[in-house]
Amino acid sequence: MEIQVTPTGIPGIGALSWGTHVCQFYDGREDLADYLVPYFKTGLEHEEYCLWVTADPLSVEDAQTLLRAAVPDLDTRAGRGQIEFVDYRNWYLDGGRLDPDRALAGWREREQIALQRGYAGARVTGNAFWLESSWRSFADYEARLNESLVGRRMICLCSYAVDRCPSVGLLEVLEHHDHAVVRRRGTWTIVESASVKATKEELSRINEELERRVRERTEELRAALAIREQFISAASHELKTPLMATQLYIDSLLEAVKAARLSEEERRQRLERASASCRRLGRLIENLFDVSRTGTALPSVEREGLDLATLAREVVERFAAPARLAGCEVTIRADHPVIGLSPAQLRSMAIPTCIAPGNDRVHPRLPGQVAHRLMPNAEYHEVLAEDRMDLDIAFADWEKKEGLLAAIFIDFLRRQQRR
Repeated sequence: MEIQVTPTGIPGIGALSWGTHVCQFYDGREDLADYLVPYFKTGLEHEEYCLWVTADPLSVEDAQTLLRAAVPDLDTRAGRGQIEFVDYRNWYLDGGRLDPDRALAGWREREQIALQRGYAGARVTGNAFWLESSWRSFADYEARLNESLVGRRMICLCSYAVDRCPSVGLLEVLEHHDHAVVRRRGTWTIVESASVKATKEELSRINEELERRVRERTEELRAALAIREQFISAASHELKTPLMATQLYIDSLLEAVKAARLSEEERRQRLERASASCRRLGRLIENLFDVSRTGTALPSVEREGLDLATLAREVVERFAAPARLAGCEVTIRADHPVIGLSPAQLRSMAIPTCIAPGNDRVHPRLPGQVAHRLMPNAEYHEVLAEDRMDLDIAFADWEKKEGLLAAIFIDFLRRQQRR
């Protein structure tokens, strides 16, 4: 929530928020004029309604003369009701005695008039030079005024002559204002009350806590979005695999039927494979539906065993028919299951292994690097130097390196045969 402020016009004071209650301690006529003239000049320039309740050492005529020197069109502004000058006797007193209810009602009325006339707010001041006794009663009035200003489009300045303010009265004045303004060595400075300072410190603490929470939630959201992107990428790849397999099985079956090359048993086997791929696709889609029903919670992922030998046989079978049509014969020897191993199991493997990692999201290079470090007889060939983590599978990159990959594996096999 934005806290709206208005400039005071006083060097060193800056802007104050609406609803602020300030007391000014002045030492003589010049001190008082040096504060109030720029205070009201700034208010007029910012289209605020202004009310100057005067008392010694400045009369109504004195205030008008001083302000007119700073604001040449003062009479025009006064004529249209933007500023008023009122003697303290006509504002604070009734029958020569302090009437706090009358004064408080007057401040409220002036704020309503200001807003009804379209002004930004009300800027007012009153001078307590006339107060000689009844400091307790006036302090009670100041306390009520301080409470009444909360949430109002008004800033209120109360002026006190230093030489006419007793020590007890001084403490009571400070207690019922948000700020005190004094001139020190020619410079106006503002002193916050203890309650205002404590409130600001608490607001600062709350703001820091909110910023910390926003940073934490932002990082959590980024992490969740990254996991979601990885999940969608992997799910897309997993969905494409059985779909492509099914399409290849059906295409090869159609080609074989046209050429009358398949026996009844072979046709049955291919249809079973296509049916198995459809079932796998159905399970994947069901899993995706399960994830979508979890709402904002992250899906739980469980590891499942995978027999690489079975996977390799499926791949060979999938491409066997197209390979034969191209005049190629693909064979595989995978009589025993090959299951994923733990790091300790990988370290115990003495089988010579040739590792050529990928460079995309589905086949990142890190698993290959880990396997190479763990397996004692593994050799590592980084063929695809450029990372393509923006792609699921970098098919084009693999195609460019087919010749090099073939040469690496042939050389690897020959070296193993010579051992």
